[in-house]
Amino acid sequence: MTLRELTGALQELYALADTEELDVTDTLDLMEGEYIEKVENYVALIRQISADSAVLKEEIDRLTARYRTLQNNADRLKSALMESMIVAGKEKIKTTFYNISVRGYESVVVDDPAAIPEEFLKYSEPTVNKVELKKALKEGEVSGAHLESKPGITIR
Repeated sequence: MTLRELTGALQELYALADTEELDVTDTLDLMEGEYIEKVENYVALIRQISADSAVLKEEIDRLTARYRTLQNNADRLKSALMESMIVAGKEKIKTTFYNISVRGYESVVVDDPAAIPEEFLKYSEPTVNKVELKKALKEGEVSGAHLESKPGITIR
């Protein structure tokens, strides 16, 4: 029987025992024994599942740390490659397997967030709408910010 079925059967037996129409003591003792056994099995299963989830959490943490390490290694290698290509004066390199190019990226640098015009601010906590600010900076000067060119690398 399932836990739900055992619970229902015990409720019925308790109700019958209260009416005193039948002597259900032996049946009640047997059902309570089965119920206790089922409860113990549930607790054992709960403990096993909890232990499994703790092991999975540890594994997730381990893999997350491993992911960060690998990503940092790749970022360092990309940075070293980019610096090497800049020093060597190579903007593009084509190989059998890859096309590597150093490209310039523009990013908005906010010098004074308080000086940014209202139209470029987003609210939740005050932040600068850098996408719109970048468009405005390309069209002219905006107080409190300027465009800065940065090198980046693309690998295809």
